[in-house]
Amino acid sequence: RFRGSLLALSEARRVERKTALSEFYPRIGVEDVGDPDAGGYLFELGYGGAHPDDRFILGHRAGTGMIYIRTAGEEQSWMVSAELSLSDETRDWVARDIIDLGSGEVRRVELDRGEGDRLEIAKEDRDDINFTPRDIPEGRELSYGSVANSIAGALANVEANDVRPAAEVADLARAVLALYETFDGLELELDVREEPPAGAGDDEAAGDDADPRYWVLFSAGAAEAADQEEPAVSAGDVLPETSPVTAEERAGELNAALAGWAYELPGYKSDQWFKKMDDLLRED
Repeated sequence: RFRGSLLALSEARRVERKTALSEFYPRIGVEDVGDPDAGGYLFELGYGGAHPDDRFILGHRAGTGMIYIRTAGEEQSWMVSAELSLSDETRDWVARDIIDLGSGEVRRVELDRGEGDRLEIAKEDRDDINFTPRDIPEGRELSYGSVANSIAGALANVEANDVRPAAEVADLARAVLALYETFDGLELELDVREEPPAGAGDDEAAGDDADPRYWVLFSAGAAEAADQEEPAVSAGDVLPETSPVTAEERAGELNAALAGWAYELPGYKSDQWFKKMDDLLRED
């Protein structure tokens, strides 16, 4: 969206001179954005000191492919030709496809909800199909063989519903701490924070269907890989031109992309981290 907005602005052309009187700015949405009822957006381009920053106030649409605009600090406003898609929601400006960690890569998952409420699932070999919970109570058995697999696959093809700065959830209570370990040594920690529903503590305001929201803070690291064997190479094999990405490199990429942000994931993803041992076992 940001790249598209930049391209649209670079191609914008003035179509018609509009008002230069501040009392009429609100009619077309180009009043100063510091005004409480401002209807436009401040779009600021910084050039690192090499050139004065450009600051535009983007107002209301003026029909298909048209928008009202005023350069901040100037009186004259214009109708320009520019196909802009604007939003004041953070989630609309950041990448929402955040991670793709398939269950085939995962060796172990640990869920810690505090006060001794823990669940660990794992598989011994990469080729194993199903994950098995640790410490299954004596006399109990899984409801079916693959019942734990959805927990391991919760980070496959993840697209966030919403995103906000991590600082905004720092004071929320931790609901669960999840740790995903892969066979190649990647360790991914998910610190899941719970935001109470609006009106929590007020039964009438919250309503019967009010649910909390869960925000995930990601942190990646690397440990020694579980599979240490190098693939066998035979005469005549074509070797790859580049080396595979290491766990350390992958952790660095994930931290660079995800650090500093809190993500709200779809419910069918985050629900996996609240499963308990009894949810995986056949009823007595």
